[in-house]
Amino acid sequence: MPGLPGAPGPKGDTGSSSTRNSYAFHVGLKASNPSAGKPIKFEKVFYNEYNVYNIETGKLTSPVNGVYYLTYHITVYNKHVHLVLKHNSKIIQYMYHEYSSNTHQASGASILAMKKGDEAWLEVYNDRNGLYTDSDDDSTFSGFII
Repeated sequence: MPGLPGAPGPKGDTGSSSTRNSYAFHVGLKASNPSAGKPIKFEKVFYNEYNVYNIETGKLTSPVNGVYYLTYHITVYNKHVHLVLKHNSKIIQYMYHEYSSNTHQASGASILAMKKGDEAWLEVYNDRNGLYTDSDDDSTFSGFII
């Protein structure tokens, strides 16, 4: 004859989630010719659900350890453009575009390993600042965790 049921066992450890947070952002420039030597503030937000990009500081701050794909697409008008991509104040990538006439487009991309709390941003380098935006032309900065 079977006995009485025993007491419930201890609760198990929490398993990993089957869904992963989509740490991603896509932001645009609101005003042309941002200041050189400091993070460019892309204040037009197209997507930034987990607020990984801070429009006040102009920086992506990684909420977790991971590898990010970062890309920028810029409109160049009236001057040359020289940008740098920085990771925790270290220059990771240079981008230089010479303006000749009319409106131009330029872009760059990088894959960057980041630890929780690391920062990445774009800034104008050496006052070469033909970075442009208007109602028809966007300069954007985007990224997502791979």
